[in-house]
Amino acid sequence: MKKLLLSLMVLATLASCGKDNKVSSGSTSLVNVSNPLVTSNPYAQELVTRINNPAAGFGEGLIYSSASSNQTCGTKWGFINYCYGSSGSTSTTTGLTWNALAAQRPTVVYQYSTGRTVRHSDVSIATKQAELIALLNSASNIQVAGTLYYIQVSGAYYVIDTRYPIQANPSAVSNGYQTEYFYQAI
Repeated sequence: MKKLLLSLMVLATLASCGKDNKVSSGSTSLVNVSNPLVTSNPYAQELVTRINNPAAGFGEGLIYSSASSNQTCGTKWGFINYCYGSSGSTSTTTGLTWNALAAQRPTVVYQYSTGRTVRHSDVSIATKQAELIALLNSASNIQVAGTLYYIQVSGAYYVIDTRYPIQANPSAVSNGYQTEYFYQAI
């Protein structure tokens, strides 16, 4: 009986090793957003929630073929050109979301209009989260259009597009010296 009791105590001790008895919500808490422009805007708060949970908040946009004819295109702030596939069209989508593409090919490379490239697997999510939260804390203007968040900070304009994985964001930037936008995945 003593051996059984001792064995159960050892098993209970081993089972509790490494546990901190905390319940995890599945998302990490980042630096608080203190900018009143963000805290008073429910759409900006939605972006904060997406940043805090990037697996669910980013990358669910469908990948459209470049030969698509059913697209609506627009320009924002004179430098951001984005096109959206029209709903009801079956010929414009590849059937993959950006997250599905990244899961199939973790080394997919995002190419920007300036020729800069970023390999998906090389981007630290925690670093990217901190970068995007810092942008929100510095924002002087935030506008939302569907999946696009247009953020103005002192001397620069940024776009966070939640259709793309967090690793590809910000998907566009213009700082007065250079304009760059996400161009393609290679």
